[in-house]
Amino acid sequence: MAKYLVKFSEETQSKAGVAYKHGLLEAEDNKQIGFLAFKKGYQSYDSIQVGAFIDCELKPTKEGDKWFVNDIKSNLGTRPNWAKTPSNIAKAQDRKEEMIKGAQERKDASIAFFNSTNSAIQVTAQKTYSNDFERQQDLIVWRNWFLSEWSNYEAQPKGV
Repeated sequence: MAKYLVKFSEETQSKAGVAYKHGLLEAEDNKQIGFLAFKKGYQSYDSIQVGAFIDCELKPTKEGDKWFVNDIKSNLGTRPNWAKTPSNIAKAQDRKEEMIKGAQERKDASIAFFNSTNSAIQVTAQKTYSNDFERQQDLIVWRNWFLSEWSNYEAQPKGV
């Protein structure tokens, strides 16, 4: 983060009614930064006044004609309470990763089941059976065989 001298500061509101301060900063190398906006949640919002020094990181707008203070603590103000610490965010990401992994495993098992059933239907369709019960039993045997082959394949180490 860099240190800036506040040369001008004025409090105002956006069209949406959000309070912010805008003003002019001067960098340590005497370079003046143009129009700058400080959001109400900025950690040192109340102490921003002419002649004060602030430590911050500046972020330009898309147009590049305005600058916003990129302050981690002020950005956290808009997040829910659980997301205000990096450890909670990491925990949430881990939970999400586990949920996605579980869903993918269920999807893979579902695809394997239906592929096994379709393959068993193709094998039994080529045979002649005396009744439907016999056909159904043979279909189940073949389906289970295809599923066991898939299970054996999944049990093999990956990347070998």
